[in-house]
Parts: sequence; C-alpha cells; structure tokens
Amino acid sequence: KPELAASVRKKLGEIRQCWAELESTTQAKARQLFEASKADQLVQSFAELDKRLLHMESQLQDVDPGGDLATVNSQLKKLQSMESQVEEWCREVGELQAQTAALPLEQASKELVGERQSAVGERLVRLLEPL
Repeated sequence: KPELAASVRKKLGEIRQCWAELESTTQAKARQLFEASKADQLVQSFAELDKRLLHMESQLQDVDPGGDLATVNSQLKKLQSMESQVEEWCREVGELQAQTAALPLEQASKELVGERQSAVGERLVRLLEPL
C-alpha cells in the first residue's frame, strides 16, 4: 500500500539505527571482555610466577654450606641451576611486562596487574641478591 510507504521507511530507518547501536555496543562489550580476560591471564601468570619464586626462595634457605668438596660442588651445581632458572624467569617477567604495557586496561585491571607485577618484581630482586 503506497500510503504506508513513508511510515514503513521511517520504521525501517529506526530499526537500522537501533541495529547499528546494538552492533556498536556489542563490539565495545567484546573489547571490554577481551581486555578483562587478558588482564586476568596476566594476573594468573604473575601469580604462578610468584609461586615458583616463593618455592625457590625456600630452596635457597635450605642450602647447606657443606663441609667437604663433594657437597660444596653439589651445592654449587644446584645454585647454578637455580641461577639459570631465575634468569629464565626474568625474561618471562619482561615478556609479561611488555604484554601489560601493550594492553589498554581499565584502571581496576591495571591496579590488579600492577600489584602482582610489583610483588613478582620484589621477590625476583630478593632472589637475585644471594645468587
């Protein structure tokens, strides 16, 4: 019916506008969810690394000064292995920091990731001192 054409066009325009708004909102939410997921992964990675560093700290406390050459050599090899592991973890921290810097996080996520990152950094420094 020709008399309804204007009304139909108007409604169709409104529907298209609503659809465009829905697409825009959906894309914004998808970005937010992606960023939140990535932030959560970073927090988990830092937490896991922190656990490994804590374990190594406890291993360093158990190092026996040794009385004979064989014990000293054994402890030296163990410490060299630990040093290599810590160097690898330093590289891992660098990679995580690069990911953190490259990701546009919301303030709450930045704070959470920053707290974990700081804790790992402090523990890493404490580990590097005796090694």
